[in-house]
Amino acid sequence: MEILGKVLYLIMLIVFVRFFYFVLKKSFENKNSTTVKIASRGLVFFIFTLAILTLFAYSIFATEMGVTKRFIAGLIGGFISIYFGFIVKKYIRKEAL
Repeated sequence: MEILGKVLYLIMLIVFVRFFYFVLKKSFENKNSTTVKIASRGLVFFIFTLAILTLFAYSIFATEMGVTKRFIAGLIGGFISIYFGFIVKKYIRKEAL
């Protein structure tokens, strides 16, 4: 039963990552209307902000977990925040043109 749970978790993770990639791709397309761009960019901002805050909160406040897991969560949060900065920079450049 434990293996089935891990397989379902992996399938769910793959589906949500594909959906997020689809939304991220839609936010960069020029042929979309302004409403679709704003909605998709808002969703991207919300998901990235939620992920970054959750990882940093986990790395700071989850004292019952091991130090290595907390350190890895902090590193992943840092990398996601750097990537988020690149995406925001692309959005700003795209709107300036």
